[in-house]
Amino acid sequence: MLPLTKVIFLALVVALWTIRAGAVSGALRFFYLQLVLSLIVESICTVLRALGQQNIAVYNAYSPIEFLLFLGYAQWSIQRGWASWSNGLIILVYGALLTAEYHGWAGPELLFSRSLLLAWGYLAVLFTYLLVQLARDTVQPIWKEPLFWVYLSIVLFYSASLPFVGLVNHIYLTDADGARDLLLILDVLYFLSYGFVGVAGWIRWRKPSLS
Repeated sequence: MLPLTKVIFLALVVALWTIRAGAVSGALRFFYLQLVLSLIVESICTVLRALGQQNIAVYNAYSPIEFLLFLGYAQWSIQRGWASWSNGLIILVYGALLTAEYHGWAGPELLFSRSLLLAWGYLAVLFTYLLVQLARDTVQPIWKEPLFWVYLSIVLFYSASLPFVGLVNHIYLTDADGARDLLLILDVLYFLSYGFVGVAGWIRWRKPSLS
């Protein structure tokens, strides 16, 4: 029931953002595209799970796309020289690490954990920077800013997920059922972070002039 609940919840969030899709511009286009693709991925994985098929390969295939979309979002939002070379360097390192994991993967792992740790840790740092900058620049209560909830959702999910991603494959090798139970941690973070995204969409819907 939980996978279907996740899809329905995300569909509602995407629908709320789609109401204001005509106002999505600039960096937010990357974020909106990620929302739509996430809904597609979650829907496919839910169907596969219902059919008794493994779906982890779908998540592993989507992770690099998600990473690049968020990098594009951060790059457009920061617009500083250091972000360009830093993002370029991290893409090279991430690509090399992901390739090594893929070719060295024998089958028992759930996730490509090393590349995920690098990508998620880097995104958590980038969007923490954006969150701090927003707090410094905003002239109204920060909780009224849609971008506050967007940045917070990203920082929360990726930073809080790092310990789990670092341990899940080790636990899976010794206790596969226990590792799958730990996926519930990601589910809780999923609902919380996309709940924040829903708040941002609600503010944008009520106040269309806000970006």
